[in-house]
Amino acid sequence: MTNTLFFWATIIITALLIETGAPGLFYFLSLAIGSAVAACLSYYGFDLVTQSAWCFAISCAMLLVLRYLVKYDSSKELPTNTHALIGQKARILDAITPDKAGTIKVYGDIWLAREKHNNEVPSGYEVTILDVQGCHVIVKK
Repeated sequence: MTNTLFFWATIIITALLIETGAPGLFYFLSLAIGSAVAACLSYYGFDLVTQSAWCFAISCAMLLVLRYLVKYDSSKELPTNTHALIGQKARILDAITPDKAGTIKVYGDIWLAREKHNNEVPSGYEVTILDVQGCHVIVKK
């Protein structure tokens, strides 16, 4: 009994430590809960096969329950970094010409800008950011 109890305790601790490194997946949290049930069965003297079967069954059930309770919708993620610039309005500081990139100011930062179709855009004009390519933003009138 003592050996299997320590075995399950080791799995519980390891699974919880791994879960803290990969939050939101619940694979290891489910395994920790299943292992806790198996540890209880070990304490009451059940054999290893019964403990393992209950660990597997409870882990699978908890995975489904936790996934249902915490629905993760990746379509609601907020854009960050350069992706947050796409679709934003900006004002031209230095004119954009077909030969030379101009500059825009957006969120207090100054970016080199090129017009999508290589058209000229005078300074002071408002544009929409379409894409970020390296250190340049691609804009349209």
